[in-house]
Amino acid sequence: MRISTVCYAVLLLLVSCASASRKTEYPATTKVKVENQNVSSVTVYVVTASDLLDLGLVQGLTTRVFDLPDGMVAGSTSLQVVADLVGSSQNVISESFSVSPGGIIEVVIEHFPASL
Repeated sequence: MRISTVCYAVLLLLVSCASASRKTEYPATTKVKVENQNVSSVTVYVVTASDLLDLGLVQGLTTRVFDLPDGMVAGSTSLQVVADLVGSSQNVISESFSVSPGGIIEVVIEHFPASL
């Protein structure tokens, strides 16, 4: 009986050590921070060479942080942020950003935006 208890304890120790050593590492999430200094709300998009992604709405005079989906930024990726002013035909397009997984892009939309 004593031998089986010792074997069971050793088996538990081995299983717990094996599962602890197999942690999966995921790439850090890339973020887009949008500070909207305009009184109008904006719909924010991210554009890469092959994708257009609707991130969501940023209310006027607020700041919001969006997470980009895993896989959208692989290695070093060039992207642009587009802000579509709600109730207006005006779009604001940022310069091109080079970003790596885990990076953060910060964009400020001014009261009367000319460009980001």
